[in-house]
Amino acid sequence: MKIHREPMLRYGEKDFDEGYIHWGFDEEDEQIGIASQMLSVFQPSGKDIIDIACGLSRYHKVWLDKGYNVTGVDLSETFIEQSAYNNRDFTNASYRVQDINHLDFKEQFDIATWIDPIEITAKPVRNIFRSLRSGGMFIYEMWNENFGKYKQRYIFNKTWTFEEGIYKLIRHEYNHATSTIEHEEIYINTHTDEITIRYIHSKTVNTHCTKELLLAAGFDRIEMTTWDGKPFDPVDDTTKRFLMVGYKD
Repeated sequence: MKIHREPMLRYGEKDFDEGYIHWGFDEEDEQIGIASQMLSVFQPSGKDIIDIACGLSRYHKVWLDKGYNVTGVDLSETFIEQSAYNNRDFTNASYRVQDINHLDFKEQFDIATWIDPIEITAKPVRNIFRSLRSGGMFIYEMWNENFGKYKQRYIFNKTWTFEEGIYKLIRHEYNHATSTIEHEEIYINTHTDEITIRYIHSKTVNTHCTKELLLAAGFDRIEMTTWDGKPFDPVDDTTKRFLMVGYKD
């Protein structure tokens, strides 16, 4: 019997994204709730938003309904196509396949958002800064590292299925304590006597973006807030996620 091991985390590749689109995101109700709370954080003036790594953009309807113009960018063509479909009834929504390392907007937006971020480095932060008009703001989600006693491990196990001579098992785990995702699919092919194991083991959220990184990019002041715009207490261990907001004065 032959055993094959194949890495699965190939974000931006069509065959991977078409599967990931069904299991790689928070529930829509949770996303809608977060987007609604964020309205209290937005600048009172300015209506143009760029949403970095927008994914499926299901929560954009909250901002679009309020009259904001939303531009979503993502590395994945699959997700951009789905985003455009999800918000097809809004003329104030637009979507673009874009690598954030090559973001080329210049002073076109009042608000930049990055929710559930991947690893952030100096270059994309600088590109985001350049995309904002004077008076603009960059809202970046952070995980509260004092949330330890509430951290948990999410596990999804699917029982074996059998179809056309192939046994299949899926195991999916997300560990909040380490911000890692583990996903494994096992296929046993009774026709060829082969086992294929496809897997992901990856850190998905970077919690170590610093004020210094935003200041170095050009942002004049930095604030930490909760989702509903209240000051964030750095020793609070009941707030799971909060926002770091950089202002371009």
